[in-house]
Amino acid sequence: MNSLKNFVLTLGACFAVPTYFMVVRPYTSERDRLPVAYVMEDPGSGKAFDPAEQKGLYYPSVFSGDRKRGEEIYAREGCAQCHTQVIRPAYAGIDQFKKGWGHDQSGSAAPVATRPTYMWDYLHEDFALLGQRRIGPDLANAGYRFQGDLTGLTLAADAEKISAQKAIGLNNFYLYLYAPRVRKAWSNSPRYAHLFTVRRKEGTGASDALKLPENLSPELAAELNPPAGMEIVPTSAARALASYILGLKRDAPLPVSITGAPAKQESK
Repeated sequence: MNSLKNFVLTLGACFAVPTYFMVVRPYTSERDRLPVAYVMEDPGSGKAFDPAEQKGLYYPSVFSGDRKRGEEIYAREGCAQCHTQVIRPAYAGIDQFKKGWGHDQSGSAAPVATRPTYMWDYLHEDFALLGQRRIGPDLANAGYRFQGDLTGLTLAADAEKISAQKAIGLNNFYLYLYAPRVRKAWSNSPRYAHLFTVRRKEGTGASDALKLPENLSPELAAELNPPAGMEIVPTSAARALASYILGLKRDAPLPVSITGAPAKQESK
């Protein structure tokens, strides 16, 4: 009897101790943390300082409006069952040899630099949508994959280029939802046609009406193309989901006030 009691107590301790240090303790210390302002310091002072371009900003940026609603739709539709939102550190996982994990490796001439995901990246979320399995691609930086790198572009000089690039990315995202195997023949993603509505086209049509490829096979064209005079339009739920996923760019630098980085020492 004593041996059974000791076994049960030892087994419980084996689960309780790691759970405390890995789950309970971090949660209790971080649950009330608010977004942190980037702190600027004079480099000549020898103190740690955040990137100058982050001045006046907070980490992480808070989701609001459609992006916050899109987060709820993402959870409602079960997207986290097949997609993760976490980039593991280089030492974790058998995929550590894959450089630049977290962004598309196929189409971008200059992939956007990314970093591992930290727990503070989820401060603005009611529930951290880490995901369970990578049946589909990781979405931690999905905004870059759909919209490309807009770094260096300004609204004043590149407004048309930015607008066109975002419009293409938005349509590609809607196409992925409505008919995923049109974009990627190997995709095993379910269709989310219920997030769209087919309605009569008025005038030139809705600005975000779905644009299907012209080179569809006769079978797919008959299945997907709307009747003459009609158009496929995303619902408000689809627009909110697009706002959320296309805004996922978990690459903001960590403020020194969170990381506890040592003071920056100027070279002599």
